[in-house]
Amino acid sequence: MAKCRIGVIGVGTFGINHLRCFRQLGYIGAAELVAAADLNENLLAERAKEFNFKPYKDYREMLEKENLDGVTVVTPDP
Repeated sequence: MAKCRIGVIGVGTFGINHLRCFRQLGYIGAAELVAAADLNENLLAERAKEFNFKPYKDYREMLEKENLDGVTVVTPDP
């Protein structure tokens, strides 16, 4: 099975759940958490250290630079 290269936009309250899921999928070889983007630079750095992905402050830069197969968007909806 080929690994899907995944990015996450938003690593906060609900985004961390996506990070955890993709880390688990990485353990079985189904997906690779490659990058994530968030406006909160401190939180982003903390999550990048914990989950080992390339951090981006701007999601557009992430989409442009990374060769991703899929992205989840986990941002507030107000």
